[in-house]
Amino acid sequence: MNSILDQYLDSRKRQFMLKADICLPDLRLRELRSTVLKSDPAEADARQILTSHFPGGTWSRLREPATGTLCKVFFYGRNNEQLAVRVGRLSADVVHGSLFCDRVVQPKLQNAGLPSPSILVVDCTRSKCPFDFQIATIAAGDIYSRFDDNDELLGPKLDHLARYLARLHNIVCTGYGPLQFEDQTFNDADELRGLHSGWWDYVCLKLEDHISICREASRINEVETERIRSVFDRELLEEPDCTPRLLHGDPGNHNIFFLDPDLVTLIDWEDALAGDPLFDVAMWASFQPERRWKRFFDAYSVKRRSTSNFRFRSDHFWLYYLRIALYKTAHRVRFSVPDRPDRMSPSLRIQRALRALDGVEI
Repeated sequence: MNSILDQYLDSRKRQFMLKADICLPDLRLRELRSTVLKSDPAEADARQILTSHFPGGTWSRLREPATGTLCKVFFYGRNNEQLAVRVGRLSADVVHGSLFCDRVVQPKLQNAGLPSPSILVVDCTRSKCPFDFQIATIAAGDIYSRFDDNDELLGPKLDHLARYLARLHNIVCTGYGPLQFEDQTFNDADELRGLHSGWWDYVCLKLEDHISICREASRINEVETERIRSVFDRELLEEPDCTPRLLHGDPGNHNIFFLDPDLVTLIDWEDALAGDPLFDVAMWASFQPERRWKRFFDAYSVKRRSTSNFRFRSDHFWLYYLRIALYKTAHRVRFSVPDRPDRMSPSLRIQRALRALDGVEI
């Protein structure tokens, strides 16, 4: 198993974000937009995986499978048990080592009193089936994306999410970037470590590639290209004034559930990082219209200041927002994903961030 994980970690260390930088031809990535591929895991594959680990009764399918970019998720129930089987769609091409990230962070989340689904099995050996897979309990509660278009209902829930992220960002790590792990034994005593020795080493990873993709796709012009390069001048970048903390890395509404009015849980930790908490805040903001920002920022800042010497640095926020917009634009170009008409496109967020960095504050 160690050689498999080493293969994944070696690849992950050279990627800024897993999906945007996956080492496959763009044509192959565009195929993944289809909900059904001939190579996709089937219902029979998922059921075999589940029954081989949890025999002794009949598992009923709870609902239709959910097909994501890299994985397909199957949902089953038996008596009082409800489990999700997440199966890699690219097991013939890559190691889905990111399936281990949920297990890596789970003990830390539990110790911090932050609810999360239990990760029961992760296997990337392909010794029992030709797929990488994970078996976990199904997240309880209601998903935030149900309220994407309803500010009145979503508003109070953003307060709870802000406080959850503030508590999450109290979990101290060492190193920066994607999480390091060498084996399958993870417990609260283990230190969460990033793969990089410096924060900007991670943030600037693949930056030139993403700029080039955006430029070639005419999402940015020549003047904007040079301006972006100047703001990421390594000699001018200041290190964040905090120790690295645990970041979710993808806190969009599609990954957030509320269990009751005051209790929130996050799922899918495949993009988890060690780094500056403001990066996670900027990532959250990249999913949301700006009219929702102030309420979230206020609730987050109050909670962080109650437990640490937190300072909201607008310059770093906008730098992260710009970096995220660049990678998201590159991701959309590589996968040929159309912009949603009801949301600001990632490329427009690039221009928004550049204006802010030229002197406009939040």
